Amino acid sequence: MKALLKFIHSIGFKTWLKIFVLVPVTLIVIFFTSRSFILHKIVNSKTEGYRINKKVDISFGEINFVGISGIKASNLIVAPIGKDTLLQAQNIYLHVRLLPLFLGHLRIDEIQVDNVRINVYKQDTINNYAFLIRKNRKTDSSEVVSNNINIAETADHLLDNIFDNIPNTISIKKTQVFANIDSAKVSWQIPIIVLKDGLLHSNALITESNSVVDWTISATINKSDRKLNLKLFHASNYKASLPFLMSKFNMKCGFDTLTASIDESDFEDGKFYVSGKASINNVVANHWRIAPTDVVIKTAALKYKLFFGEGDLGLDSSTTCQLNDIVVYPYLSYKIRPNKTFALDIKMPSSNANNFFSSLPKGLFSSLEGIKTKGELAYNLHFYIDTQLPDSLQFTSTIIPHNFKITNYGQVNLAKMNDEFLYTAYEGNTPVATFPVGSSNPDFVALQNISPYLRNAVLVSEDGDFFWHKGFNENAFRKSIATNFKEKKFKRGGSTISMQLVKNVFLTRKKNVARKLE
Repeated sequence: MKALLKFIHSIGFKTWLKIFVLVPVTLIVIFFTSRSFILHKIVNSKTEGYRINKKVDISFGEINFVGISGIKASNLIVAPIGKDTLLQAQNIYLHVRLLPLFLGHLRIDEIQVDNVRINVYKQDTINNYAFLIRKNRKTDSSEVVSNNINIAETADHLLDNIFDNIPNTISIKKTQVFANIDSAKVSWQIPIIVLKDGLLHSNALITESNSVVDWTISATINKSDRKLNLKLFHASNYKASLPFLMSKFNMKCGFDTLTASIDESDFEDGKFYVSGKASINNVVANHWRIAPTDVVIKTAALKYKLFFGEGDLGLDSSTTCQLNDIVVYPYLSYKIRPNKTFALDIKMPSSNANNFFSSLPKGLFSSLEGIKTKGELAYNLHFYIDTQLPDSLQFTSTIIPHNFKITNYGQVNLAKMNDEFLYTAYEGNTPVATFPVGSSNPDFVALQNISPYLRNAVLVSEDGDFFWHKGFNENAFRKSIATNFKEKKFKRGGSTISMQLVKNVFLTRKKNVARKLE
């Protein structure tokens, strides 16, 4: 040590000053003389990797440095080998961070692009975008290792990367997007996308089935605090509609405003939490598989808190979900170790019964529309399954009334079975006969006059717990879910005689989601 100090002292102050000045200058000179080589090496490595692993050609007209840390490229083309070109961009300018680039990583602070054309194609099993989502097949050992990942740390790292890789400034001009998915055609015309000082703004003209809608997208992004606020709405008085639904499924779906946010993200008691809000207003959906008329939701909102643990993830019980005036508290959990398990709990605290029925989506429960009630209703649902032990599945669903009473029936008189009524029998959707159910019908037989052997035979085959449940048989549903899970297909139902009676007497014959929910 003394010898080293003596050597340092012998060199002298002026010599050390020259070293401290010359070394950084030399490194800077080396970097600037080799930066083009480093850039092309990174680009060539990435493009060659995509060509070999993803079977995709990525090419540029030219790519060079501009100024100290700017990169200018022209005529970018991304084309899966043997398939239609996915992306073209005429001019690209990137302002990159020098230190990460020197270390072999490309980090972008600013991006300017103009004349972008994106063409998405799919017909049956052939498409030109699968490489974006397809993972390379890994060995069995790597899959075992992936089962031992820390989900909390992975989620934190992923969120960090997303915000870290968002450029500070974005300007993308004249973007055209054409999508042809199994003959469903939609196109987007996006004049400009601008991100500056944390504020994002864009307009998009969407053409589908000869109709044009105008979306406006605005967002605020705080990269350092990992916060995001997004708003999507229609630029005019018409509703924003979701693309592809009309041309592919003949489904109409529109809304006024959609918002979403990430408000907080941090570790707490060994878990990583992400919380925020989402809402959508004045939703209108129409499809014959859903309901015969428009389904309308005035307001739906979610105040969420996601959690990521060492080996599990889900929705924290502090999450609130609101549908018009109904508020429920959901809990969702998925664990990957030691066995894969799913848990779901939904709790609706005691609420005004009138508010509950009036908050149901209009058009989805048409037979209940106009119903008037007194008192309150609460609801609890619990579901749990261990995928290795499906027969131990847990399921309870309970409505808890308090001073509840129906004061006025809605569109359907639920008391009509107390007296004689007319019933129409159908074959498919075609009515084939209408007859009275009651003593005036010459074929009518009162229950007490039916053979007990026949009654018991019906109960055994259809609903063995008929005299013990209140219309909804939790045990039958539990067995049905377990059986269908094990068989990987729908093999067993859980309908009771009461449910089948309600379906046939009160509801329409059209098989859709609304009828099943009612």
